[in-house]
Amino acid sequence: MSEEAFEAQGCAPADDGTTRQEVAPDSTQETRAADQSTGEAAEGAESAENKVDLEALLRQETALKERYLAGWQRAQADLENLKKRVAREQAEFRTVVVEALVKDMLPALDSLERAVKHAKTSAADEGIAQGLDLVMNKFLEFLEREGIRPISAAGEPYDPMRHEAILQVPTSKVEEGTVLEEVQRGYASRDRVIRPALVTVACRPAPQPEGAATDAANDADGAGGAGGAGEEMEAGDAGSDRE
Repeated sequence: MSEEAFEAQGCAPADDGTTRQEVAPDSTQETRAADQSTGEAAEGAESAENKVDLEALLRQETALKERYLAGWQRAQADLENLKKRVAREQAEFRTVVVEALVKDMLPALDSLERAVKHAKTSAADEGIAQGLDLVMNKFLEFLEREGIRPISAAGEPYDPMRHEAILQVPTSKVEEGTVLEEVQRGYASRDRVIRPALVTVACRPAPQPEGAATDAANDADGAGGAGGAGEEMEAGDAGSDRE
């Protein structure tokens, strides 16, 4: 092939007699640009995929953290509720035990109270009365420390939750339903009655029929008239005797 033909086909003869194909500069740049754009696209896709994976992992870790935090908060709340419930149950148990003990000792306290009253009103030795009064006050101080106090009764309106009526006394001096006398002292704690107070309660007197009242008045008048007539007869007899 002649040199002109080689040149027409874009080839040039080499020094060793072979032919060398020459590549156009524009074609090489286009190839490099295409390769570069392809590489950039692949890197962008890989970066986007990595970003998606990181976001998914972050959401997963955040959800796990929130779940652990919620579980820890529930455990803390359950622990606090357990502590409060145990403390409340212990306080209630102690209150029940103390109230049962006091209820069993109340008869002895009643006897001690009667002994104090008798010692103060009789000719007993003053030292004995003071000693009994001291023991009584110590016992009442113990009850007050435990939240147990006597129930007020005399002069108070009758309360079936705190008082136990053993007698109704007809009277018009006080209002109906008023406690007249405390027969046995009652005791109550903060929220319950250990022993109700035994009391007498005032009630309204039974009304008298009108006929009965009239008859009573007539009887009284008749008795007065008979007495006057008797006196006159006695005076007349006395005058006759003098004559």
